[in-house]
Amino acid sequence: MDLSAPRPLLLLLCLGGLSLAEDILPEGPLDALEGGNATFKTLMKDPEFAVMVWNFNNQVEVMLVAARAGPILNIPEAYTGRADMDTNGQLTLTGLTLADSGEYSITVIDNLGNTRAGEIELRVMAPVSDVVIESSVPEARELGPVVLTCTAKGFFLRFKWFNGSTAITGNDHMKVERTDTTSTLSFAPVYRTDLVGPLFCEAFNTMSKAKSDAFSLNVNYDPELMTVSPAPKFVAAGSNHNLTCPVCNATNPKTKDVISSTPVTFTAVEKVVNVKMSTTSGKLLAGNSTVNMSCSAEKGSMQTVEWKKGGVVLSADSRVVMAADRTSVEISPVQKEDNAEFSCIISNPVSKDVAVTKLTVFYGPEPAQIKGDSEVEVTDFVKLECSAPSMPPATYSWKVNGSLTKVAYNIYAIEKAVYANTGTYTCEAYNPETGKNSSTSVFLAVKEEGALDEGLSDGAIAGIVIGVLAAVALAIGLFIYCRQKVPLESPY
Repeated sequence: MDLSAPRPLLLLLCLGGLSLAEDILPEGPLDALEGGNATFKTLMKDPEFAVMVWNFNNQVEVMLVAARAGPILNIPEAYTGRADMDTNGQLTLTGLTLADSGEYSITVIDNLGNTRAGEIELRVMAPVSDVVIESSVPEARELGPVVLTCTAKGFFLRFKWFNGSTAITGNDHMKVERTDTTSTLSFAPVYRTDLVGPLFCEAFNTMSKAKSDAFSLNVNYDPELMTVSPAPKFVAAGSNHNLTCPVCNATNPKTKDVISSTPVTFTAVEKVVNVKMSTTSGKLLAGNSTVNMSCSAEKGSMQTVEWKKGGVVLSADSRVVMAADRTSVEISPVQKEDNAEFSCIISNPVSKDVAVTKLTVFYGPEPAQIKGDSEVEVTDFVKLECSAPSMPPATYSWKVNGSLTKVAYNIYAIEKAVYANTGTYTCEAYNPETGKNSSTSVFLAVKEEGALDEGLSDGAIAGIVIGVLAAVALAIGLFIYCRQKVPLESPY
């Protein structure tokens, strides 16, 4: 087909007889920025075609953009230097203008005359600009209506409102609405804090966005009940405290309302002084003993008491019982996790003080464990390590094959193992405070050098070779013996 005459070709492809549009193009629209590029991708890959043609319909006329017949590509003069199409039908347009917006269609004709077609809309947009916020009133009065309107230049606009960096989504007295070209933020009523801002409006589309300058609006409101400043609820007894009132009446020149101050009341509270804690004496054994702790302050009114264990608030549970006024705590029975620092904090609105004590709970030894190799070779270093959690730390002793050794540590070490070191090693842990002990045993086997290496030793390999050679020699001898005993029949 001659592509040098685009008008007849364009007319041919615009006449009836084409098949219905197929899924050869993705869903549109395709958005692009004015002055930028647009790429019309197809859903075809290495299609078989005789001719592929892209047309543009601007609602006034249909124009040929690009046509390809095999390796031959024809670009009409109107699109020379701006359009390109590859063998998959992908069309690229550069230097876009607003006039390029419209419907683009592709027609694919194969060698048998079968036709496929598709179309997609291109929307060329100018960058969003000139975002401005305007108010329905120059100054607002609290509880009155205020409407802020945001306008911008651009296409297919959407809007967002922000107070600082926080998006405004609307609530019971604040509503966000949008038209095709503007957005409004309405307050009915407006409160003094609504317009402190700074407020921003952002206009955007799929290709660009722009933000307004910061906006704020004064909201006038009537004077409120005046307070004497400062006006704390509580003050420390015996301390100095000043009360000041700047004026007897307050007036708002905008609203013309006048209001007087209200009375001020406060309470003098005695400071908490010299908090002390006491605990029951005697040895504390895990799972058996009970401890009582009490806390009191030498002085202080309106007290509240809080207990902590290891810096974490202590709460009542199946073992922890607190008095109604929380001045005492009973733990029964104590457990090993009660080895911790307990603190009692007494406070009131103007002060606080703390007392601290450390509980020591004896427990264990818990079941002993031995770590170390159970098999070693002669001359190897041997280290057996015994552990048994205990408070205070347990003392250790070792037995070998039932006989007590002189080792009095939790580690039993042998510099160079010999065969005689094979046997049962028993570790016993003892806690003199609880009177309890715990023991465990392991069996240590001392083997010949190389016995624990991966693979076969040299001696084992030599034995296997000798055995194989002997078997081969035996087979050869048996074969010769049989030939001598069995006569062969003459073939003649």
